[in-house]
Amino acid sequence: MNPTPPPVVTASPFAPVSSLTRQNDPLRFSLGSWRHWLIIGSVVVLLSTAIVATALAPTDPAEGAGYTLGANLGAMFCVLLAPLVVLGVALAVKQVKARSALFTVGASLLAGLSLLYIPTTALATFGKASTAAKVRYTAALSESEAISAAVFKEASDLNSEFMSKGGVAPKTLDKLAAIDERLSILRAMRAANTTTLARLDTLQADIEAVFDKHSVSDSVRAEFWRGYNRGSGGIPTLRAIRVLDKKLIDEMVRYVSILRDSFGHWEFNEEGLIVFESEDALAEFNASAERIQALGAEQTALVASIKGAGAAPAR
Repeated sequence: MNPTPPPVVTASPFAPVSSLTRQNDPLRFSLGSWRHWLIIGSVVVLLSTAIVATALAPTDPAEGAGYTLGANLGAMFCVLLAPLVVLGVALAVKQVKARSALFTVGASLLAGLSLLYIPTTALATFGKASTAAKVRYTAALSESEAISAAVFKEASDLNSEFMSKGGVAPKTLDKLAAIDERLSILRAMRAANTTTLARLDTLQADIEAVFDKHSVSDSVRAEFWRGYNRGSGGIPTLRAIRVLDKKLIDEMVRYVSILRDSFGHWEFNEEGLIVFESEDALAEFNASAERIQALGAEQTALVASIKGAGAAPAR
C-alpha cells in the first residue's frame, strides 16, 4: 500500500494581498473590463469631435472664426484634465478597493465629459460658422454698396452742381458766361449719364461677383436683391430713369442753346418772361420748355411708382 502523496501547495497563506487580488485590479488591462472600454470610447469620441470640428469650422483668421486642430485638441485636453487627475490619483493609491473606486469615478467622469463635449463643440463650431457667414456678408454688402454708389456718383455730383447754379431757370441765364457754364455742365452730365447706363448694364454681374468672392449663400443673395428692389425699384427701373435723364439733358442743352444762339435778341418783360425778337426762336424755345416739363413729369411719376416687387433678378 502506497502512502498518499502530500497535497501540492500552490500559494502560501501568508502571500501578499496584492498577489491574491491582482485579477481584481482595475488598472490591469482586460478586454472584458467595461471601464477600459468606457475610457477608450470616450477618448475616441473626444478625438473624433475635435477633428470633425476642425474640418467643419471656418479657418480663415481674417473672418475671426477659425480654430486649428491644435486649438481644438487643446480644448479637448482641458476636458480631459479632471478625469486624468482622478485616474492619476488611482495609479498612486495602493489599496485595491480605493483604486477601483477612483478608477470607476475617473472613467465615468471622462465618459460624461466626452458626451458633454460633443454638443458644446457642435454649438461652438456652428456659432463660428454663423459668425463667419455674417462677417462675409457684411464685407460683401459694403463692397456692393460701394459699387452701386460709384455707378451714380459722377452724374449725381454734376446734377447737384447744375442745380446749385440755377438749372435752366431763365433769370439765372441772363449773362453769356452763365449760359456757357451751364452748357458745359450739361455736356458733362450727358457723358456721365452714358457711363452710368453702361455701368447699370453690368451692375448685377458686378455685385454677384462680389458675392461669389465672399461665398454668400443663394438665400442671402435673394434677400439682398429683394431689399435692393424694394428700395430702388430694381435695375430695369433705374435704367429707365437714366434713359429719361438722357432725354432731359438733351432737351435742356437745346433749351439753353436757343438762349445762347439768340443772345442779345431777347429780354425779360415786366412779368419776368423771356420775349424774343424772332417768332421762330420764341416758338422753338416754348416747345423745348414744354418738352422739358413733360419729361420731368414722366420721370417724377416713374420715381414715385417705385415700390419694389421684391423678386431677385435672374442670375
